[in-house]
Formats: sequence, structure tokens, C-alpha cells
Amino acid sequence: MSHLTHTQWRAETGKTLAEAAGLLGIVGRNPARTLQRYERGERPCPLGIALAAEKISGGRVTPASFVGAPQAQAGAGYPEPLRIAP
Repeated sequence: MSHLTHTQWRAETGKTLAEAAGLLGIVGRNPARTLQRYERGERPCPLGIALAAEKISGGRVTPASFVGAPQAQAGAGYPEPLRIAP
């Protein structure tokens, strides 16, 4: 079985961001935008959402596909990683 990113799965199934957000149980002011941020790596995707994506896609989307999303530029709202001196 080939694995897809969530964005690829949505394109393959014809789901909009809003439809997919509803299936994943994302709630709030703008669930579609929240999902878009997860897909783009602009915000970390909660494990529960990533696991739900795996379930609704029949395993074609894995939680790791959200971790591998393109990351936002450094300084775009996320602190720099902690560096420990030797």
C-alpha cells in the first residue's frame, strides 16, 4: 500500500478542507483553516487528529505524514529548538 500525505489523500478523494476537517472532528472558528495549517506544517498536528486521518483513509495517510509536512520558516511563531551545549 502506498502512503499519501493528507493533502494528496484529499485530492484523490475529492474532499474539501471543510469536509475533511468535519470527518476528523476538528472544531472551532475555522476548522478548514486549522486543517490547512496542519497539512502545511504551520502548526503541529495533534496526535488524535493524525490517528483519525489514518483511520478514515484506511491507513493510506499515516501520522508520520503530518510530521513530515513542510515546516514553517524559522521565527514564524515557533521558538527555536533548545540547544544544549556539550
